[in-house]
Amino acid sequence: MNNEITYNKKKINIKNNHILLLSNICQSYVKINKLKIKKDQSIQSSILELSNQILKLEPDHYKSLYRKGEIYLEKNDTDRAKKFLIKANNISPNNKIINKSIIQLKAQLLDNKVK
Repeated sequence: MNNEITYNKKKINIKNNHILLLSNICQSYVKINKLKIKKDQSIQSSILELSNQILKLEPDHYKSLYRKGEIYLEKNDTDRAKKFLIKANNISPNNKIINKSIIQLKAQLLDNKVK
């Protein structure tokens, strides 16, 4: 019984470390993407792929949901952006960065309607 508990704790710890590692790599790509004047689709694809990997391990990882929403917002895919930003906001409603992105999404939706 004790060995099983120890094994489960190690397994959880490995999963958490894996999520943390993927999240940190993803954040590095986010920073590179923000430095680029012209957005690089391969970097955006990497961010989406890493976020998907994290979300398979932890479906409510609000940072990954937010990152996906941001990429879709950059691509002007407002339907997908809305889906991920709203879900991130539901998990972390007081997050100022997510709330700022939702305001940006609303502005982009209005802008798209005008066009």
